[in-house]
Amino acid sequence: MVGRPEGDTPSAGVDILLPAIPWVEDAVSRAQLNAVDFGFGAVPVLTLEDVVIAKLYALRAKPLRVKDLDDLQSIFGADHEMDRAYVAGQMRRFGITVPREAEPFLPDIVLKISRDIVRTRCR
Repeated sequence: MVGRPEGDTPSAGVDILLPAIPWVEDAVSRAQLNAVDFGFGAVPVLTLEDVVIAKLYALRAKPLRVKDLDDLQSIFGADHEMDRAYVAGQMRRFGITVPREAEPFLPDIVLKISRDIVRTRCR
């Protein structure tokens, strides 16, 4: 569920993760160990790796959703330290592959993992 004020301008809002989405349970558990102090106290936040999984999972429903593609490009473009083995493992675990329409917008590492998952399914 996502809460945003009505209107055309993008603004801050509240995202509520529902456990019915397969990746959420692991992500929320890991967030408990990833607290960030926003000035009023520490708040558990999703790890970078789990944000990547969330964005890739969202592309399954809307392969060309600009916000998700832009976020993924920004994350990989900034060359953040990331546990790529965890990302690959979660992609395999949940069968997350990159829709063909989104391939031109994503980095090679994600495409390679996705193609490996597809090849494994075809065997």
